[in-house]
Amino acid sequence: MILAETHHRRRGTAGYDKWTPEGIACLFGAFCVHLMVGSQYAWGSMVPYMVGYYRQVGNLDSNMSQFYIVLPLIVITSTLFFPIGMKLAGTLGSRLVILIGGCITFTTCFMASYTQSTTLFFMLYALGFGAGKGFLYPAPLKAGWSHFSGRKGLVSGIIVSGLGIGAFIFGNVVTLMVNPDNKPPVKTEIAPGVYEYYFPADVNARVPETIRALCMMWGALIFLGVMTVSNFKESPVEEQFME
Repeated sequence: MILAETHHRRRGTAGYDKWTPEGIACLFGAFCVHLMVGSQYAWGSMVPYMVGYYRQVGNLDSNMSQFYIVLPLIVITSTLFFPIGMKLAGTLGSRLVILIGGCITFTTCFMASYTQSTTLFFMLYALGFGAGKGFLYPAPLKAGWSHFSGRKGLVSGIIVSGLGIGAFIFGNVVTLMVNPDNKPPVKTEIAPGVYEYYFPADVNARVPETIRALCMMWGALIFLGVMTVSNFKESPVEEQFME
C-alpha cells in the first residue's frame, strides 16, 4: 500500500512532467514537425507564382480562384486523417507515424513539382499534403503529452506555435526563392474586361525548383523530428513500484 502511494506521488515528477533530456528533445522535435506543417499557410504567398507558372506552360484557364482552393483542400483532407494519425500514434508510436506522414508529404509534393496539369497538381499537392498532415499534426502532440501529462496546455502551446512560426518563415522563404529580385507583377487580361496580376516569365519559371527546395527543407525538419521525438515509457524501477 505504501509502495503504491509512493509510486503515485512520484509518477507526477519522476517521468511524466519532469524536464528530462528526453522530454526536452521530444518537444524540440515535435516543434520542428509542426514548423514544417505550418508551411501550408505559406500557400497564400505561392498562389500568384503558381497561377503564372501554370498559365505559362499552357493552362490558360488557370486563375487565382482555382489555386486558392488548395489550402481548404489541405485542411479538409487533414481533418479526415487526424483520427487515423492519432490512433496510429498510440499503437505504432509517434516516431513511426511522423515518418509515415513525412514520406507521404515529401513524395506527393515532390512529384507535384514535375506535373504541368493543374488537376494532377491539386491531387498530389493538396491531397498529399493534407493526408501527411493528418499524421504529422497529432503524433508530435501525443508524444509531448506522454512526457508531460500534467502540462498538456503548455506542451500544446510550445508545439503548435511551430505552425505560426512556420507560416512566417516559409512565406518569406518562398518569396526570396521565387522572386529574389522583387520584380513587380504585370497586369494581365485573362478574360474580356477581367484583369489579374502575374509575375514575369523568368520568375514563374522558378516555381518547380522552389517546391522541390521546400520538400528538402521539410525532409530535414521531419528527420529532426524522427530522431528526437519519443513516447514516454515507465522505467524498470518505476514499474516495480506498480507491482
